[in-house]
Amino acid sequence: MRKTLLLALALILSIMNFSSLTCLAEGEEADPWVVESYAAFADIRPDGSMKIEEYIAYRFTEDFPGTLKRRMDTFAASRLDELSIYSVEELDMEDIRNSRKEAIQQEDYNVNYDIDYGLVNGIDITLGEEDKSRILVFEYTLHDLVGIYKDMALLDWTFMNDVDSQEIEDIFISINIPKGGSLDTIHSTLLGPLYSQELKDANTISYEARLMDQGRSLSITMLMPTSIIPDGRKTIDNEITQKVLSSMEEYEKEIEAARKDYETRHLTIDLLTFITIGVIVVVGIYLYFRYDKDPKLATKPSHINELPADYYTPAELGVFMNKGKVRPDYIVATLMDLINRGYLNIEPSEDDKYILSKNPDANGHQLKAHEEYLLAWIFDDFGEDSTEVSVTQIEKWFSDRAYRERYNYKYKTWSDLVVKQASKWKFFENVGVAKLYGLLLGILTAIPGIILYTLEARINGVVIIGLSMILMIYSQLIQKRTEFGAINRTQWLAFKKYVKEASVVQLPRPELDQWERFLAYAIPIKMVDVMIEQFQLIYDANTLKDKRLSLLHGDNIDRTLYWINSLSTGDGLRERLLGPFRFSGFKALKMTKKG
Repeated sequence: MRKTLLLALALILSIMNFSSLTCLAEGEEADPWVVESYAAFADIRPDGSMKIEEYIAYRFTEDFPGTLKRRMDTFAASRLDELSIYSVEELDMEDIRNSRKEAIQQEDYNVNYDIDYGLVNGIDITLGEEDKSRILVFEYTLHDLVGIYKDMALLDWTFMNDVDSQEIEDIFISINIPKGGSLDTIHSTLLGPLYSQELKDANTISYEARLMDQGRSLSITMLMPTSIIPDGRKTIDNEITQKVLSSMEEYEKEIEAARKDYETRHLTIDLLTFITIGVIVVVGIYLYFRYDKDPKLATKPSHINELPADYYTPAELGVFMNKGKVRPDYIVATLMDLINRGYLNIEPSEDDKYILSKNPDANGHQLKAHEEYLLAWIFDDFGEDSTEVSVTQIEKWFSDRAYRERYNYKYKTWSDLVVKQASKWKFFENVGVAKLYGLLLGILTAIPGIILYTLEARINGVVIIGLSMILMIYSQLIQKRTEFGAINRTQWLAFKKYVKEASVVQLPRPELDQWERFLAYAIPIKMVDVMIEQFQLIYDANTLKDKRLSLLHGDNIDRTLYWINSLSTGDGLRERLLGPFRFSGFKALKMTKKG
């Protein structure tokens, strides 16, 4: 399961990385900050100017350089002055205007002007690069913002451009009109948000908005009697009422259509997301319980102080316990088992290793195919028909680069024989159908993820594609044990637990020579070091010199460990043995009578 999670995580990270690259490709000039919320309090003055106080919440990305740009559209006004900038140091959640603020000094910001018209178009503020978020307050006055037409006065104020408005979640705007004006005679519209609520109270018109129609500027259009602006200086010799009301009506139709599209799109996204995730989860759960979960056993032994099964070889046990995988050290385990069963003789050599020889009295007809092949490989091939082969010779032949292709082929053939023999025990059920279903359904459920990604619901799309990948990978790793396999696995786990706690567990201890039988089977279940440690704790030094011992004899333990590790380390030998899985140019050799 750990391998499944690691592979799935790698794939999901790759998809997310692709998503990030796509976003960068679409907009390499994206700001290293976003505006999360906007609040403004404005007062329209009788002379047509407007005093503005803005509270803007910024969130900065990791690559924020320390300088923020507040873009401003002042083209409807004659000038901007009375500018002050503050940073909110302590936020008042009930009334943001009561928050504690700290002034940003003039040397820490720079006002930018449009080259052609000389009007303010932005402010650059120097902040700390370590900032993660900040609420800034902008106070300023826009002069001659309200235009005086023949029939009505018009306020047209763009407070956020299409770049900064992309990710705004909350908007609140409150505009006070001069005293003496009646709100009933005022027509106003907040342009940009999909959903907004207008509130009128005394001389104040307020707007609350949440969801945004991305990619457009945000503005307020307000049509009011000219009497409200008696001192207005920006006069236009034209009538404006019909045009503005028609525009407001058209906008309402447009925004209503946009709301329906927005709701339909998000309903589609939500349904597609939840249904697809539900299908993936249901399929995953079904595959687990139907094709992956082992049969439930009535009893599970805690400790077993004998081999649960010696009618299959250590190599077959390795295939079973490691879910179909064959490791090079199974070769040593097989040879040790053949020594214990009397097919091979073993003697210490002068170079602190072993010499193996065939037992001429043993009946080779009872050997299994992979055992026969291994003996032919070792003695007829390596040993060139010799009756003796040393561990040193085996290492030398394995490490000789001139024989790499031949011995890669030999190892591959031997591995196939081991897997074929192990499959006869029916440790696992045939779950080919589950693998096929999981793969196909994983591919099918990835399609909605791609659709969601194209609908710009990128997080939803990436999550679904990632879950589809997990389903596909998981389905290919499914292996359900039969009842026979489940029983054997439980028994071998109990045996491993006994070996791990043999010096303290209150069970009869096996005969001394039985530990050497244990050793061959300890290799595929990765318990060699633990077993030898427990063995040495149980018996004293004199007992370890007992003549019944060979591989575990006190004088031979170092030789035995070296022999086992010679085929279980990540050195050149292991690389050569695993060569068939790495070299696509593998060429089969013609078999001889030597195997």
